[in-house]
Amino acid sequence: MSDTELIIPFAPNRQILSPATIACFSPQCKAAEIIIERHQALTMFLPDDIEPNRMAQFMMALISEVNALDHNKVRLDSVWHAAKNLAPTGLIPGKSRGFAYLIPYKGVCTPVIGYPGYIELARGCGFLASLHTDVRCKDEPFEMWTDEDGAHFTHTPNPDREEVRANIIGAYACWKDAWGNSGFRYVPESGLMKSYRDTPAWRENFAAMAQKTAILRGSSTWTITDSTRMRAALNLDKHYEQTEHSSLTPDVMEIIRAAGS
Repeated sequence: MSDTELIIPFAPNRQILSPATIACFSPQCKAAEIIIERHQALTMFLPDDIEPNRMAQFMMALISEVNALDHNKVRLDSVWHAAKNLAPTGLIPGKSRGFAYLIPYKGVCTPVIGYPGYIELARGCGFLASLHTDVRCKDEPFEMWTDEDGAHFTHTPNPDREEVRANIIGAYACWKDAWGNSGFRYVPESGLMKSYRDTPAWRENFAAMAQKTAILRGSSTWTITDSTRMRAALNLDKHYEQTEHSSLTPDVMEIIRAAGS
């Protein structure tokens, strides 16, 4: 896949963080220092309608994530590229929310969207009214059927289940769009293993990645026209899934120039 397939929206955001806000940042590594030095350029890639408080939260959380990276495992320039690629989603990174993460893989700082991030984006994308996802574990009652009204399912999760790879036999996403239409996508264990990659995200949180896989499969039927953030997240995941995180994250401006040529 060519790098030009990852199209990151560029928003000429006019909001600038105040000196007082910038002074609150606590860089503990060279990569964090670079992001702070280039913070004005980074805000240009955030959604154009982002509120100043949300912008500050994004930057603070981003610096915290960058500080926590094992910098012996990532190339310095890949951290800056990852920050720029994550910015158009507007998702605040970090474990506390689970919306997005920065994960080292094969020397590259990789932005990873968590399934809670997609649920957050669904609330404001204009197409989805609601989105729910879950995994199916062994011995849990589960039934699917289709009739003239579309696909249906019932699932009774075991409250004491272990959400580990050996116990998960499927994942699904169900949603309702803004016009009241329902959708459903189930991914069996065989489908999950086709999407599986030997990455930290999959190894350390198989259940979450399984749920995200169901969302991504379901998103192929969505008509996303009003949400730059949702499109940015879907494009980002598509790019990393197809490249298997094997190369350095492309520079955003190079992508934009190539896409417009």
